[in-house]
Amino acid sequence: MTQPVAYIGMIDKDHFADVCRKANGNSNTPLYAALPQRKPLSDEEIWQTATDCTIGGDLHADKFARAIEAAHGIKENT
Repeated sequence: MTQPVAYIGMIDKDHFADVCRKANGNSNTPLYAALPQRKPLSDEEIWQTATDCTIGGDLHADKFARAIEAAHGIKENT
């Protein structure tokens, strides 16, 4: 997993204190330089997902796309 590059010390839920390189208390929020990179799905995973999204011989593109997104941790904001 990617390590944080710094931490923000929180005063309360609406106010932040200093940014520091090391956590110095239990109310620190980690900051990352970039999101962790995800690996591509294997051919087998893609084919299995396509099979799971096929109904009556037809591939449902919307279900297939959502399944691929879900495999990569992408979720709809609700």
